Amino acid sequence: MTRVDPVAVLTAGRNINIVGLNLTKMATEITNELAGFAGMAGTDLAAKSFAQTYDPAVNALVEALGNLGEGAAKVGLILGTSAHNYNDANAAAAHKPPPDIGPMPDQPLGCPPTPNVPSAWGDPSPGPWWWDLIVSYAQSKLWPDGHQDQLRTSEGKLNSVGSWIYRQAELLWDGMGHLRGQDAEDIDAGYAVVSDIYQQLFTISENAKALAQMCADQARLIDETRSAIENAVAELGITTALIWAAGALLTPVTAGGSGYAAAGISAARLVQVGSRVAGIITRFEGASVAVAASGARVAPAMAGITTAAARVAALPVVRVSATGANAVRVGAEEQEALKRLAREKDYEAYVKGKQRKGEPYRSYDDYLQTRDNWDAIKKQSDEWEDYVRDRDGLTTENGWQPQKYAPNGFSPTQEGARRWDFANPDGQPPKAIECKSGQVDSATFNKQIGNDIKMVNEEGWRVTWHLRENLSPTQMRLLTQYKNETGGRFDFEVGP
Repeated sequence: MTRVDPVAVLTAGRNINIVGLNLTKMATEITNELAGFAGMAGTDLAAKSFAQTYDPAVNALVEALGNLGEGAAKVGLILGTSAHNYNDANAAAAHKPPPDIGPMPDQPLGCPPTPNVPSAWGDPSPGPWWWDLIVSYAQSKLWPDGHQDQLRTSEGKLNSVGSWIYRQAELLWDGMGHLRGQDAEDIDAGYAVVSDIYQQLFTISENAKALAQMCADQARLIDETRSAIENAVAELGITTALIWAAGALLTPVTAGGSGYAAAGISAARLVQVGSRVAGIITRFEGASVAVAASGARVAPAMAGITTAAARVAALPVVRVSATGANAVRVGAEEQEALKRLAREKDYEAYVKGKQRKGEPYRSYDDYLQTRDNWDAIKKQSDEWEDYVRDRDGLTTENGWQPQKYAPNGFSPTQEGARRWDFANPDGQPPKAIECKSGQVDSATFNKQIGNDIKMVNEEGWRVTWHLRENLSPTQMRLLTQYKNETGGRFDFEVGP
């Protein structure tokens, strides 16, 4: 008898496959929806700054979403067909026909289209009727011609995607739970690959929200700038009625023309208005550069996920066309490909750790013979701390102190005290390490993360959590959120 529960593995495979199919479908849907807002930022200089960041970022995001979905769907299929294999093996060992454990979901034919969200630059909204009458005095600055309504609609859609991805992570987490405790290398390999996908979902979710915030900020800037221009004109006593009167007398409008004079507007006042308006628009252009910078991290982060996901999406698969005796079975090629991918990811993590310490590392083949990094995944609490200590050189000689209390104003016996596994209070900046060998209850998590973020934001510490395994969806979402909000001053890593 194999030490695998086929029903549990099939349930996991089904959940993982469904998540993958959902992600792939969403990549197509959000591409089509955002395509309706081509040119939404306008055609002025602020729009150009916005689009230069937004365009590659939003396309990288939907591409990562699609690739991650394709990879998850394939891993789910391989696990589902493996479940049928183990079901057959169990039945053969018991000299019975294999029971019907159920089908996998129907799979769509063909490949999803390549995402192509149109540029946010290029579609000007009309300015007020009087703008042409004063633009020559405004140093030829352009009216803020973006579409706030479209920017805000895009904001809503991207925020919805971010929240929706979180719900997919919950479904994936449930599927991963069915894989724990299964004693087979191909199932372990599937779990390792899906763990990466699970973690990457939170990165995509947070970056979708970052793009949504970009859209919201740009819409707000356009509103504020237009209002400031109108107020500047009104405060200087040049009402739209006067501008209209001047315009009616001018054919064409000329600087300091008699039509303006007839309307009671002096050339000096026009120059004053124009200079003030030009300054308002210049500040708008600078603020838009800052908005664009807020989304600059999105495209590189998504490119990294796409590269990793492409390897998973390239896995060979067979499709489950039936159940029972007529079911398609996964072959050695598919099982070996999944195991090989998990080994390669494991080896890459090992190499990264050695490079971080400036130490030589073994060859891939030599590493596989010992698999010390793989075995470390199974370490328990104190052993996991020792592993992280030895891996990262967290010794007293290097300034690190074990079991160090945070200088947060509480003594060790008081409620609110925070003890880190390792800390270097004399570092520049001071640093702390928290090691988690397994799951964490909500009360402990909230207390510890609350203290750590306060130490990061108010006291200038850098805090890193080293997780032996992924935590719950709610906790992973918060860890990813804080990592982004602090610019990496709070950080976390999963696995050895």
